[in-house]
Amino acid sequence: MPWCEGCESHHVAPMLWRYGSVEAGALLDSQRRYVLGKPGPGPAAGEAVNRFLRFYGPATAGDFAEWAGIARPHASRLWQRVEGNLCEISVGRLTAWMASEDLEDLESPPGADGSV
Repeated sequence: MPWCEGCESHHVAPMLWRYGSVEAGALLDSQRRYVLGKPGPGPAAGEAVNRFLRFYGPATAGDFAEWAGIARPHASRLWQRVEGNLCEISVGRLTAWMASEDLEDLESPPGADGSV
């Protein structure tokens, strides 16, 4: 475990505490106090993938991991929560995914009208 100069003790990695807090159902309220919530990751976990793909899709779980700053296994678990709503497409030689509801816009994009 890494040494913390501030409190002169060893700490586990911060992500372990964050993961454990989510699994235990601990949440921070608006004043940054811990309160008890529903254990386990909520629907917001999958919503992060959906929102990422709406702006940056087509993409991969690895792209999401890099964007979110999380480990690839964690990104893959979140990705699996929404993969039923995703469609697989080819981007050059790569395979990527996007929200199924956005596929029509990709296949037949709206024309440019010159306004911003």
